Amino acid sequence: MVYCSKCGKKNPDDAQYCDKCGVKLITESQLEKNIDDFGEEIEQIGKKIVKTVEDATSSSKSTDGKPKKLYRSGKDKIIAGVCGGLAEHFDVDPLLVRVIAIVLLVGSLGFMMLAYLLLWVIIPRNPEHNW
Repeated sequence: MVYCSKCGKKNPDDAQYCDKCGVKLITESQLEKNIDDFGEEIEQIGKKIVKTVEDATSSSKSTDGKPKKLYRSGKDKIIAGVCGGLAEHFDVDPLLVRVIAIVLLVGSLGFMMLAYLLLWVIIPRNPEHNW
């Protein structure tokens, strides 16, 4: 017997569609194959996540393996260099950091403005950049 996943009706083993609601039936072997395929996809996604995390953690280290210091950027600044400095530290595009900051500013009802000002005060200027 094959049970319909939609209505729960028992159908004969050789049925392809449910007699009651017309939904295509899945046999046990098809279900097991789908579960195996899903498990493989989950494993691949897990491997991609691990690689992404490893890449992200390695990008916040300098060439000698020590953690990079977080500075405000003098090269890529618009207001105070906070977004540019975060982008340099995490090795991402500054535009992406700025867009995220603007979305957070609008979504946080001004809390992000306070956070930006706090970061402006706390994060030191990059001594290698012209100010």
